[in-house]
Amino acid sequence: VESSVGALCGLTTTNPTATIQEKNDVPSVKKEVQEDSKVNAADEWGKSNTADIGQTVNFQTTITAQPGAQNYVLHDKMDERLTLTNGSVAVKFKSGEIEKNLIENTEYTLTTSGLADGCAFEITFIQSFCNTLAKDDKIIVTYSATLNDDVESKKEYKNETWLKYGENNETKHDTTTTKTFELPVFKY
Repeated sequence: VESSVGALCGLTTTNPTATIQEKNDVPSVKKEVQEDSKVNAADEWGKSNTADIGQTVNFQTTITAQPGAQNYVLHDKMDERLTLTNGSVAVKFKSGEIEKNLIENTEYTLTTSGLADGCAFEITFIQSFCNTLAKDDKIIVTYSATLNDDVESKKEYKNETWLKYGENNETKHDTTTTKTFELPVFKY
C-alpha cells in the first residue's frame, strides 16, 4: 500500500482475499431552516418552517468533518420558488472552543451560477483547508433565500443539501421544507 510520500505498509500473505479496512470516518451533513416566530428560542432551527410570500428564509447546513478529508464540495438545491439572496452565504469553522469565519477564495470557493446539477450554489473547500480538519470539526454554512410570489398555497418548498467527498462519494441528502398558507379575504 503506497501513498504520495511512500509505502504505508507491506502486505504479505498467502490469503488471496485479504481485506484492508478504511481508517477514515465518513463526514455527515445536517440541514436546518429557521422558524422566524422562534428566533432566539432553543428550537428556532428545525426541519420545517412557515413563510409569507416575499419573506426572507434563513438556512443553516452543518458539515461534521473527519480527518483525511478529500475533495469536499457542498451542494445546495432549492425549489425554484426559493431565490438565493445575493451575498448571504457565510461559512464558519468550529473546533472545540475555537470558532472563526472562513475566507472565500482562501479556504473555499463559492459558485452560484452555471451549475449543471440544478443547485442554487456549491461550495468547494480548498484542499489545504481540508488537510487541517480533525475528527468532528464543524463547518457551518448559513445563507438566506426569498420565497417568491409565484407560489401555491399549502405547498411545501424543499431545500436539499449534500456533501460530495473523496473520489466519488456523497453523504446522505438532507432536506428542509418551507410552507406557505392561503389567507382567504371576503369582501361584502
